[in-house]
Amino acid sequence: MVSIGSFMKALAYIRTSSLTNVGSDKDSHKRQLVAIQNYADVSGYEIAEIFSDEGVKGKEQVYNRQGFASMMLYSKENKIDTVIVETANRFSRDLMTQLVGLEYLKKQGITLIASDSPSAFVEDSPTATLIQQILGAVAQFESRSIEEKLAGARKRIRIATGKCEGKKGYFERNPSFVKDIINLR
Repeated sequence: MVSIGSFMKALAYIRTSSLTNVGSDKDSHKRQLVAIQNYADVSGYEIAEIFSDEGVKGKEQVYNRQGFASMMLYSKENKIDTVIVETANRFSRDLMTQLVGLEYLKKQGITLIASDSPSAFVEDSPTATLIQQILGAVAQFESRSIEEKLAGARKRIRIATGKCEGKKGYFERNPSFVKDIINLR
């Protein structure tokens, strides 16, 4: 563990599953970073670097994530062995992905801390393992529930308007053009 003065160094990891939640006008990145920084401040950590994966689903294996891979390289090069995430589901919303990712980090000598439940990934007891699995299963359930709700909403929009996703056509972006054509007739 690398430390500066009385502070230990840690890395922040942020994941946003949908690109619609990415951008300066969105709060996902900011919210996660505030939670991570607040935990770091009260726990004696200094955030050495922030890594993020934007538009990466929670079920995507950690070793397939570009930001995560960059973080692992930085961790190795700078001998930083602590990663802080906002919540367990920001690490992964899929139980198996979460468990495999956690095991991968442990084999690399890296401790994962969820700012909302600091001992969730740290403790190594049967009870802690059960809690990790339960939290992972709950996150997976929430993810699937959200997917179903969004699919239902998209279906309702398609029925009502004929279109829901994808690029807008020229006439959709320029409705006044359609009115001009109709008025020419």
